[in-house]
Amino acid sequence: MTCSICSREDRERVDLAIVSGEPQRAIASRFGVSRAAVQRHAQRHVSPAIAAVHAERAEQGATSLLDRVEHLIERTERLLGDAEQNGRVTTALGAVRELRSLLELLGRASGELSTVPTVTINLMATEEYIRVRSAIFAALMQFPEARAEVAGRLLALEAGPS
Repeated sequence: MTCSICSREDRERVDLAIVSGEPQRAIASRFGVSRAAVQRHAQRHVSPAIAAVHAERAEQGATSLLDRVEHLIERTERLLGDAEQNGRVTTALGAVRELRSLLELLGRASGELSTVPTVTINLMATEEYIRVRSAIFAALMQFPEARAEVAGRLLALEAGPS
């Protein structure tokens, strides 16, 4: 009996999906073969050497938290797609909940979602600024034109961008 997957032109893609840990049901659905064919092919024809090389590459490549979270998101999205395609509403809802949590984690880890409160300090209302401003105006008391010029510029700065 000939293996239906071994004779396919896209056999390498099927092998990659198998060694990547993609669910056999999803592989079967994606490549239009039976789950049993995927299972037999994985057991009998996927080289242990290929699986070992892929596992080593995955271990070396998925070192950062962001990489690992993104990988989990990809897997969860595949599971969600499979659940939706097969009409498994409960499984799909679970995948959506998990995907939401993973996206939140990715946002926090990447800095897109910051949980650190933003603090804005109005420097012009601080005692130090008021003292410096007063000292500048006192020093310019003898120079009315310069004092008026400085006052105009400070007022423009204090008004903010126009």
